[in-house]
Amino acid sequence: MQNDALSPMPNPPITIQGHDPRYMRTYDIDVLYYNPETYLITNKPWDLRIDGDTESCPTEESLLYKQFPQHPKLHLLHQLDYVTSGVHCWGLNRKAAGLAGKLFVARTLTKTYAAIVRGHMTKQGKFAIYTPLIDKSVPSNRNGVCVAEGSEGKPCETHVEVLKTGYFHTLPVTLVMLTPHTGRRHQLRVHMLSIGHPIIGDPAYDPRTLDDPTAFRTMLHAWKIEMPFKEETLRVEAAHPFEEYVAEQPGVRADLPLRMPLLVPLEPVLLAKQEGDAAVIVKA
Repeated sequence: MQNDALSPMPNPPITIQGHDPRYMRTYDIDVLYYNPETYLITNKPWDLRIDGDTESCPTEESLLYKQFPQHPKLHLLHQLDYVTSGVHCWGLNRKAAGLAGKLFVARTLTKTYAAIVRGHMTKQGKFAIYTPLIDKSVPSNRNGVCVAEGSEGKPCETHVEVLKTGYFHTLPVTLVMLTPHTGRRHQLRVHMLSIGHPIIGDPAYDPRTLDDPTAFRTMLHAWKIEMPFKEETLRVEAAHPFEEYVAEQPGVRADLPLRMPLLVPLEPVLLAKQEGDAAVIVKA
């Protein structure tokens, strides 16, 4: 009989508190799985860089090193965008990182995301997006990710399942589950834009929400991961709050937060580095 139970969380629970002085924002990093011999898996908050410069604010990596000084080297197993929250995995030694890396390369692991996208989707149930993507520098953006035409782009595959339609405040939206079968940069974000349903609050691919203070975050969350190792399958889940954000009827929601203002101005280059985002999408 197949065992689909989640891997055990730390007992007692481990929660790491962080503070972003740019917004005067305090947040928690919950540890979802910790085995000192293999892996550390966290629930990364949104708008938090995983590594890099810590001059303007801490990174997930810097906070983890402070919490776990017994681990001299944290091995980054995969990327997670600055704007995206949810499951994020670190290896605690080279052997463990290598075993996980083989799963990523072979694409035998499964990652599942939740997202709130703009508009009521006419497609229901499950479907797939196969639009190829390409990294392409354009005058308005040096780090663009674009929909490609012809044979120039990289093959991409995203499976979509519609979970619910409704309203985020007064905006028609759809709650979806996304499963990438390839791992291109910004794949989910660009694929949803390519079918006319960008992710709410995405500063790169849904710029209309930048003027809307109710779009307090990018509504993309790494929900689940399943890593089938030879000895056991590691299953971890970071619950998402999006279900309660999508109401059946339109209306202003006083129970939801508003976007926090940036209190410490950032240099444009630093901001671009933190977001790692494209400003526009064009056809190559």
